[in-house]
Amino acid sequence: MIELKHVTRKFTNGDIENIVLKDINLTILEGEFVCILGTSGSGKSTLLNIIGLIDNPSSGDYLLENKEITQENSSSFALIRGEKFGFVFQSFHLANELTVIENVAMPLGYQGISKKNRLKRSRDVLKMVGLISKEELYPNLLSGGEKQRVAIARALVNHPKIIIADEPTGNLDLKNTQIIMKLFEELNQKGVTIILVTHDESLVKKAHRVYHIEDGVIKDEAHSQN
Repeated sequence: MIELKHVTRKFTNGDIENIVLKDINLTILEGEFVCILGTSGSGKSTLLNIIGLIDNPSSGDYLLENKEITQENSSSFALIRGEKFGFVFQSFHLANELTVIENVAMPLGYQGISKKNRLKRSRDVLKMVGLISKEELYPNLLSGGEKQRVAIARALVNHPKIIIADEPTGNLDLKNTQIIMKLFEELNQKGVTIILVTHDESLVKKAHRVYHIEDGVIKDEAHSQN
């Protein structure tokens, strides 16, 4: 489904060049649960941004569903992101002035979908994450774990094939971390490809494949026996 070949990402500031990713090669198959493991500053978030078409590589190739997309323009990237990907971040990025269901429905507002269908699809995913009873509440009345589940519901409302999660449990306690990871596992069992970036080695147990990134280089790749 996703293949990166010899991907490098560098940033320049005047005469100073900072190479953040160096000759990255990775493969993510459809329906896999993949973890990208690394410490802060290892390059893992930059790698995730490239996979999620938020950023472009400086060199190398990106194949999505066997199609080379590296040279696509920003409009094409935005279209592909909206169709293929759902994003979950450590900071929940919820709009406090909107209710839970309004937050979840937000991505559908740009697609010309009727209000009736937006609400139906939003309620469907809220049921999936166990928060249908909270649909009329505002985010400030939710716990951290509930906010993250709302963020996951919002990521799912477009029916993406791929969920990209960047440190999604970083602000959560152990109980809520377990709830979120169980939810990702259930989504994966339904065929959704999960790409999880984390520094926490305890979260990789359910992954089919683990890439360990250090100083912008993939040091090793491990396959689960599960």
